[in-house]
Amino acid sequence: ATENHVLFTGGQGYNGAYSTRVTAFDRAYTRTSVTTGLTVGCNYHAGGKVKQYAIFTNGLHGTSVDVYDNSLTKHTADAVSVARAHNRGISQGDFVMFVGGSTGNQYALTNIDVYDSSLTHSVMSLSVARASYAGTALDGFCIAAGGVDASNNLLQSVDAFDSSRTKVDVSNLNYARSQMAATSIGNFSLIGGGFVGGRDSNTSVVEAYAVV
Repeated sequence: ATENHVLFTGGQGYNGAYSTRVTAFDRAYTRTSVTTGLTVGCNYHAGGKVKQYAIFTNGLHGTSVDVYDNSLTKHTADAVSVARAHNRGISQGDFVMFVGGSTGNQYALTNIDVYDSSLTHSVMSLSVARASYAGTALDGFCIAAGGVDASNNLLQSVDAFDSSRTKVDVSNLNYARSQMAATSIGNFSLIGGGFVGGRDSNTSVVEAYAVV
């Protein structure tokens, strides 16, 4: 999202083709088809917001980054450090982090690509390779919880970063899981559901984190 629009990008059609299409909705729910689409058709990509910019990576389809401003004008930014899927764009006010993810060989990554409100790019690292995790932001903190590591083991650990991008210590999840959903509301970040191992073994448990 920008400050004025929510954007939906890319995806894979019923015929197997990858789309470059960008569709925007404004505050009155008016739909606009953005003339300048993504650089490449893609799926399993990630998006995030920083100030007036919506930023999209291209999944496994390249390292290019597409940026749209409040007027839906397209800009460019430095490429991400590696192409990957199964990651998230976690937005925290003055920057957005594209965290972890997996390569085409399904190997989880430690890479964090950060873009600030000037579209300046930097690269950081997670404490452990992480893909298919839950990602959200709360009161100045970016949180990446659970997922799978580079050996496809389920993770219980949580990486969290404050507004200065410094890693902070937080409690682990109650048990390891991947493919969860996460969101923040009020004073809490909620992490719900996910895969906990075994055949068709999913959970309905929701865990909450709060800033104290």
